[in-house]
Amino acid sequence: MKRHFAARNICAALLLALPVILVGGLGSATAAYAADDNYAAGWPTIPAGEGGPHINVTTRHDGEWTWHDRSNPEPIAVKTEYQMRIRVENFTYAPLWSPTMTTDGDPSGGQDLRCDFSPFGGPTGVASWPGGSIPHGGVVYCLATAPGRADAGTIYSDYKMTGEIRPTDGTAPYTKWGADWWWGKVEAKPAIDIEKWSTVDGPSGGDFDEAPGKLVPAGSTTPITLTVTNTGNETLMDPTVTDTTLEGAAMTDLSCDFSALGGPATGTLSGITMKPGDSFTCTGLIPALAAGERHSDMAHISIWSNSKLGEITDEDPWYGVGNDEKPVAPVGPGGGVPGEPVPAKPAPGLPSSEMPSERATLSVPAATATASRSVPQLATTGFDSSDELRLVTLSLGAGTALVASAALVRRRVRRG
Repeated sequence: MKRHFAARNICAALLLALPVILVGGLGSATAAYAADDNYAAGWPTIPAGEGGPHINVTTRHDGEWTWHDRSNPEPIAVKTEYQMRIRVENFTYAPLWSPTMTTDGDPSGGQDLRCDFSPFGGPTGVASWPGGSIPHGGVVYCLATAPGRADAGTIYSDYKMTGEIRPTDGTAPYTKWGADWWWGKVEAKPAIDIEKWSTVDGPSGGDFDEAPGKLVPAGSTTPITLTVTNTGNETLMDPTVTDTTLEGAAMTDLSCDFSALGGPATGTLSGITMKPGDSFTCTGLIPALAAGERHSDMAHISIWSNSKLGEITDEDPWYGVGNDEKPVAPVGPGGGVPGEPVPAKPAPGLPSSEMPSERATLSVPAATATASRSVPQLATTGFDSSDELRLVTLSLGAGTALVASAALVRRRVRRG
């Protein structure tokens, strides 16, 4: 008899669910489900009477019909949200009044929770139906979005349907609920990266990983910067930075600034945690190198990973060699070095007795640099009365202090 009763209720449940199947979704917000002509297909059915009166709640990730609990979490990608389907079956042998779906979880419960009560005359796209009821054997479908994780670890969403049972024998109403949860897990992929570079050259140009490395002017020290970044998807902790000399004099003054991550502003180790994407910097100084002297060292980072139950590491070398060759000066306009006076040439129309014979440098204050001026209009000092400045025009940008060079023409007075 019980078996027949169960079969009869299964049929009733299927008939009650038919309008939901024909609807094919919960509105425009769930249009993706309409592609399944029968998106309720595949759900297991628990016969009425099994386990006594109850509300059966079943949760599945869209497209994944395996039940995932704490012991069998579904593998998921980092920073990815998942559409959840929730089916509610009323097997209480009585109407379930004012049904309300709620959610909880870690890091949070499902978002945008919405149910379809329309097969029983109720609203759609809402989480509760005050004053309405789901009959015995009735099935309601709900949808939600499970939030993703920014790092490795487990996630769960708990979905709970609560309603009121109103006995017909005169006893007081009471609350009945059923719940189910879904578990997911982002597999840990811990990774740490350290990069070492000459500060003046920047991260790209100063990362000399192979010998001979950077040509360092002989007798000059070289400031060094190190950048440590959590490039994995797991939060790491307790970083320690070291530097090992491979050849030449040892790097000095190694110190790291952990303050952006809540740690100290100096030192080489800290109890901070590093979330995915977090980074900090360190600095050091390579001593002056003699001509031909080589230097190489290895920067090293070690940091704790919970998933590995141990430290993970990374290292980066840096090479340099002392260079005593004088840099070749670039050729500027007129054949000279940029910024240096250009050798004067006789100006067209100048008498041979008035050849440029000296150079004069004029400092032009910012206040006077408002337009193009000829040199004789500017105040000059330090020349005797036989000196004359000619044939020089300066283009001065407004508000800009410039230092200009002009040819000093020495007038030679002929005597009879």
